Amino acid sequence: MRTKRAKREHYVVVSNDGDPCPMCGRPTEIREHDAITEKQLLQRSYYSRWFICTNPNCQTKRILPERYIVWNAQSSAWDV
Repeated sequence: MRTKRAKREHYVVVSNDGDPCPMCGRPTEIREHDAITEKQLLQRSYYSRWFICTNPNCQTKRILPERYIVWNAQSSAWDV
């Protein structure tokens, strides 16, 4: 019989008073990576912060503002 592994969360909740949700207007939960790992550094870009709507009836789940995109210097738009 297999047992389920506990899913490790790779983020920390900074606050529950984030930007208002664009759909319902309620405050959102602010999340950040608990550590910047090799996974993020190998990607062309990643979000340093994102928001989660806490309204269970709202269709919006994850909000990714462009102001929190981090572009990695090692990759460029010309990489193939």
